[in-house]
Amino acid sequence: MFVNAQKLDKNHTIEADICIVGAGAAGITLGRELDGSGKKICILEGGGNYRRGKSQSLYDGDILGQHYELSTTRSRYYGGSTNCWGGFCRPLSEQDFLPRSWVDNSGWPINHSDLDLYYRRAHEVCGIRSGDYDIAAWLKELNDDHLQPLPIAGNQVTTEISQLAPQRRLGEKYRKQLNNSQNVTIYLHINTTHIQADEGGKNIQHVKAITANGRRIQVKATTFILATGGIENARMLLLSDDVHKNGLGNANDMVGRYFMEHPKIISGKVHFDRPFNPDFYDAGYCYFQAPIIASLSLSDKARGENKLLGCKSYIETMYMGEGSPGVEVIRNAYLDLRAQTLPKNVVKNAWLTLKDLPNIYKFIVGKRFRSARFVDHYRLVNILEPEPTRESRVCLSKDHDRLGLRKVALDWRINTSVATTLLQTQKIIDEEMRNSGVGRLEIDPALEQGKLPETVDWVWHHMGATRMDPDPKKGVVDTDCKVHGLNNLYVAGSSVFPTCGYDTPTITLIALALRLADRLQNRTN
Repeated sequence: MFVNAQKLDKNHTIEADICIVGAGAAGITLGRELDGSGKKICILEGGGNYRRGKSQSLYDGDILGQHYELSTTRSRYYGGSTNCWGGFCRPLSEQDFLPRSWVDNSGWPINHSDLDLYYRRAHEVCGIRSGDYDIAAWLKELNDDHLQPLPIAGNQVTTEISQLAPQRRLGEKYRKQLNNSQNVTIYLHINTTHIQADEGGKNIQHVKAITANGRRIQVKATTFILATGGIENARMLLLSDDVHKNGLGNANDMVGRYFMEHPKIISGKVHFDRPFNPDFYDAGYCYFQAPIIASLSLSDKARGENKLLGCKSYIETMYMGEGSPGVEVIRNAYLDLRAQTLPKNVVKNAWLTLKDLPNIYKFIVGKRFRSARFVDHYRLVNILEPEPTRESRVCLSKDHDRLGLRKVALDWRINTSVATTLLQTQKIIDEEMRNSGVGRLEIDPALEQGKLPETVDWVWHHMGATRMDPDPKKGVVDTDCKVHGLNNLYVAGSSVFPTCGYDTPTITLIALALRLADRLQNRTN
């Protein structure tokens, strides 16, 4: 059931067998799996049922490295980041789990096969088909002639598909089940502020929390699970520093380190030498029109031979009017509405829109109706695997939020290997396109000079800051996702990823949450 924690008595104590902090993809998955377990489960969610600016502001912080937006890339309310999830699903490859001599700090301490069962179950959680990534079978079923893979004859470049979850807001998808649960209670508007260890520092006794209206709550449990997202998991461990002076699980200065995000880099124009409709590779089309989406990537063999990180490339159709002042006004207004903020410079922007109606018309008609008449060009949208880097980290700011907690400070760093990977990948794609008589790729001159384009974007995937390793000198959690040095504190979510490939992390973090739920039930039964 759901409880508004603002209505609890002052200084109330919640008692449970298992306390889960965070109601995003991991927390909801754990709650569902433990529903009917006979154990009393509480889930603490800092936000409510909807996005609110005041709650989101608690995600503000400092940026020390690569430019990043902290508050807009996370969703601080029930459902977590699934509220802004695109639904892209594809498990990590076997190579992603292996140590690679050319990738520092690569390799998981568990094998891909250890997650096979949980990947199958994770597909069910997401409402998609388990293991169904055969392109020919999908295209035969869809029976849509204009969705076709790029006819590249070589074996270095491959087309892969991701499935798109039909219902992406997992909080809404599973609201009824959790609301009807007899043993799972979700508390809304309750902000965890501290994780309290006992004097010996081996066990967590309780967590301290404060509601949105200022009521202080204590939560006692036998087992605690942090599931607050890839940045906040590390922040909460660092904030809880009264018994362990450097924070929980941080005896070896590992908490917050190896933070990863997938760089999103728009670079490379595609020129076709024969008629070809690339809608199959266009997220703008498939997101609304198909259950799958294709991307170009190098084969595992090609990546290994060339000693490259992973990279997947979508082909985006660009229409006339793109980037014009009026179109940018409309785009920014959409982003403001999505972030629930008021548009700025309303009068000036209205005037810019009126002056730019011809470009707006071309763009909207082209984009909405996929009109070939208004196509300007095709470009690559590249999602790259980051190399795990110790200096890329989540740490604490000197500034405090309105709850009195030190804000997060993010030092996101991108290795030069990312630029090398993008350049070499595009050279190979260009070579294969030319050899196949398909077309050619116009490569950004900046890449040829060993530089990334000026604008490096991101895809809201926060990973790696509490990485998994059986050695406490190399990781924060063990292979069961239990925090090193503590008997009853676990971490759920993509922050435990040692490496992350180039695919979206959601289905993998759900698989890990399912695995953790099984471990806990075996441990506590």
